[in-house]
Amino acid sequence: AKDNSYQFELVGPVDHPAGLGENSLTLDIPISVTDFDGDTSASVNLPITIVDDVPEIKTATPLFLDEDDLPSGSELSKDSLAASGSFDSVEGADTIVSYQLDLSGNPISGVTSGGQAVMLVQTGVNNNNYTYQGQTPDGKSVFTLVLNADGTYKFTLEGVLDHGVQGEDLLTLNLPVFATDVDGDTAGINLPVTITDDIPTIYDSSITRVEGQGTRTVQLFQDPVEGDLNYGADGSELTSFSADDSGIYFKQNGIDMTTVDLNGSNQTVFVHKTLNGVDTEIGRLIVRTDGSISFRPNDDLDHTDAASIDFTVHVTATDGDGDTSTADLDISVTDRNAQIDTSSVLSFEDKGRDGSILGTDNANTQDNLSGLDTTPAKVDLVINLHDLDRNESLGDITIRDASTHNGTFYYRNVNGEYIELTPVNGSVVLDGSNVIQSFNGEFVTLENLYFVPDRHFA
Repeated sequence: AKDNSYQFELVGPVDHPAGLGENSLTLDIPISVTDFDGDTSASVNLPITIVDDVPEIKTATPLFLDEDDLPSGSELSKDSLAASGSFDSVEGADTIVSYQLDLSGNPISGVTSGGQAVMLVQTGVNNNNYTYQGQTPDGKSVFTLVLNADGTYKFTLEGVLDHGVQGEDLLTLNLPVFATDVDGDTAGINLPVTITDDIPTIYDSSITRVEGQGTRTVQLFQDPVEGDLNYGADGSELTSFSADDSGIYFKQNGIDMTTVDLNGSNQTVFVHKTLNGVDTEIGRLIVRTDGSISFRPNDDLDHTDAASIDFTVHVTATDGDGDTSTADLDISVTDRNAQIDTSSVLSFEDKGRDGSILGTDNANTQDNLSGLDTTPAKVDLVINLHDLDRNESLGDITIRDASTHNGTFYYRNVNGEYIELTPVNGSVVLDGSNVIQSFNGEFVTLENLYFVPDRHFA
């Protein structure tokens, strides 16, 4: 201006040397003076210094994901495996053009998946939108991160990450992100991504068998309510089992033990316990790595001490990153109930009318019983008790629907007298106190129940 003053107005950004932050750029503008009659002075430089503006990332939205939402995870109702967020940035005069991960070092050193190291790899860029993957040495992607130029981002969990603590612990990846403006200035921040560990779950179960009954199998990984198998995202298997304090132990290849490690393979043992003072093999137990357990009881077990032989097997499962779950398998072997081996009576009409039973009319010549046995017909009833470990014997004998048998039942007392059994509510009952029985090993025979058919029934 004529008064020797001057004014400089900055109307747009000026590129500064890349990556130097708030550095200064000086413009030397040559100035000369001209008088009224046209004389011009020598020029001098007017220095104008412009300080570069730089971007700033104030905050990053933290992301949270859970391994139990993976296809192999334990959660039945899956949530999304992708989480999105955005950076709160001050772009500055030069405008931010991209967001990238700083891969100059190893920002996730020590992070593993299934024991293999995970490395961050840039896998693509499109219009300044950058894509990265966390990969194992075989190229398998564990997660994918997309950083968009507009400051939004998306993290997708694709596989498991090893967690170092027992249970559903948290692993946070602090991913170093930097924003770059038009003239190359950068600003950085850590993007926190927290991943919850999935764990295996095995459930308490029970097996009840009658001695000598066949094998029963249960699956401990199966949720008793939802029905799905909860192996967990890290993959798990049964790793050990042990005996409770009921006095049982396991025998395998002639070796006695109370704890068995599966070591990656199915194990078959025989359960032993002292019964009535005798070391007894109770049955065969098969424990499989996939969570299925089978038990088959032996026959003729001694139940002198109790009606059932009860014990518990403590089971442990372990997943790929060391998380464990425990459960109890309760096993009960009950005494076998007695079974009827033979139950029949063979007679002919008017049999039993030889006068031995008071109150019945005797047979006569017209009955044509000459040469036939006219004594009452003995009921042939033989019971298989299977074993006599609990002093088993016959008790009350009940005959239902007595009126349909077309005759009368009697029992013979110790004096040789026949006593009629009177129906009550359609059934006749021989009281156990009146039973006469004989034993032959595990079989017992009723010796004093008789039948007399109705007169002239046939």
